[in-house]
Amino acid sequence: MNAGKLYKRGSVEIIAFLLILPLLLMPIFNSIQNFIALTRHDILKQVTREALLIAETHGGLTQQDVNSIINYLSSKGFDVSKVRIYYSPAPVNYGSEVYVKITYDTTISYFTFGLGGFKKVEMSLPMSYGPIYSISKYYQRQ
Repeated sequence: MNAGKLYKRGSVEIIAFLLILPLLLMPIFNSIQNFIALTRHDILKQVTREALLIAETHGGLTQQDVNSIINYLSSKGFDVSKVRIYYSPAPVNYGSEVYVKITYDTTISYFTFGLGGFKKVEMSLPMSYGPIYSISKYYQRQ
């Protein structure tokens, strides 16, 4: 008879733990989603800065430069159909302004808790960096 009471008490604790477990895991899942979004934005920022450096030294971006940027973003897991690149096309004379802006349409998801229980909320947002400007350092001797 004493063993039956322990069995019932133990099962109640397990059920209570299972009810609380999603609330404990929700901040962990949201932190992972935020980390993924921040990592993508950091990659986008770094690629934009490198593209501006190329535009500075080569006097703008060529189609080959844009293709290499798109291939790099594709290798990092970006959907290239959602990537838009705005840039100063080559050739740009010495001392003229060059710019680069890269935009990526992404879906950011997070978990929330409401009256209906747990929900996964997905938001479509444009993630962009730029436009960043600089001066062309490309000089061609004649």
